[in-house]
Amino acid sequence: MLTRSEFVRFVRAARLAVVATANAQSQPEAALVEVAVTEAGELVFDSKSEARKVRNIALSPRVALVIGWNESVSVQVEGKADILAGADRSAYGQVFESQFPGSRALQEDFALIRVAPDWLRYYDARPDSFSVAEGMWA
Repeated sequence: MLTRSEFVRFVRAARLAVVATANAQSQPEAALVEVAVTEAGELVFDSKSEARKVRNIALSPRVALVIGWNESVSVQVEGKADILAGADRSAYGQVFESQFPGSRALQEDFALIRVAPDWLRYYDARPDSFSVAEGMWA
């Protein structure tokens, strides 16, 4: 299993994720997002406030993400998402801005979303190092 610091390095190198949410009819919806990560392993992404994923998270905060897919290595993540406001929005916005300088994350018409992972699956499909591990940090 990845350590927390290995996960943080992986996310910072990958920079992109596909996030999956469910709409009001429980139908899946997926979107590509730029994803930042805190030292604690929390994921942070932004979106236009009126985007479907923001509405979906407000209705049902469980999300899944796939991070990285280059070189046949990825990490699947499941967790609870929340739409940030106030001091949290400002603090996590600084994290996002530090990893994506010049982003629009803190503009008024953008939402900032934090995901607290509660399950990870590391998948390495390279022939010389095939491995699969799932769980959470100790």
